[in-house]
Amino acid sequence: IMVIVAIMNAALDPLLIFGAGPIPAMGLQGAAWATLISRIVSIFIALGILHYRERLISWSAPTWSSVVDSGRHIVRIGLPSATTNALTPLAIGLVTAVVAGFGDAAVAGLTTAMRIEVCALLGVFALAVGCFPVLAQNYGAGNFERLAAARRFALLTGCLIAIAVAIPITLAARPIAGIFITGGIVHDTAAGFLALVPWSWPGFALVFVMASMHTATGRPLLGASLTLARMFAFLIPLTWLLSQAFGLPGVFGAFVAANLLSALAGLASLKLAASHRAAG
Repeated sequence: IMVIVAIMNAALDPLLIFGAGPIPAMGLQGAAWATLISRIVSIFIALGILHYRERLISWSAPTWSSVVDSGRHIVRIGLPSATTNALTPLAIGLVTAVVAGFGDAAVAGLTTAMRIEVCALLGVFALAVGCFPVLAQNYGAGNFERLAAARRFALLTGCLIAIAVAIPITLAARPIAGIFITGGIVHDTAAGFLALVPWSWPGFALVFVMASMHTATGRPLLGASLTLARMFAFLIPLTWLLSQAFGLPGVFGAFVAANLLSALAGLASLKLAASHRAAG
């Protein structure tokens, strides 16, 4: 479905942006319409598959008790994830506020580097999303041996992906930063971030994958706590402390320390969860 949506969006974009025949050129508004149309179509495709092929949708009116029960389960899983997503921009904003003390150019450089970081770690994000249904299915089926194997594979693969992208980026930090910005403090800040922080990306990968694991195995609060701890217990305090002591390089060091410390905390949480399951 996602592939169909992407192809449809790509086909509609030039048609609606630049116009063709009776269709007027709509510019940026056309791009928005292309996205809206492709997503509406995806909804009907998904509903059709779920109803006609998978037989997973019942159109009969649910009872109030079933609605409450389903809502309780959805909130139990969804609320911690929603809270994490809502607080992440706040954490980034607080870090940016500290960096703002070094000037607008430093903020621009850090923002650029963090955008590059997100693109570089797309494989890790995809892994965390992809392993979720596998872990949840085996956990629900009580197949803990297969669950452990999938967990080991996901953690190892996440680390390998992070290492694979970190090595070339750190070795070519300045040229990569130069693709987006040229010279000055902005370039130096972005290059400094990319030369140091990627060495801790395996730790970040572990945290992200472990958070997904906890949510998939019925511990959403633990998964959300791990992600929030990385930002609010480690990154923000360390950013302020290390920036006071070492200036802008201290901010980069705070990212490294936060990634590694939260990874250690995550590994400890996995051991704790495993011991609780064994005891239960």
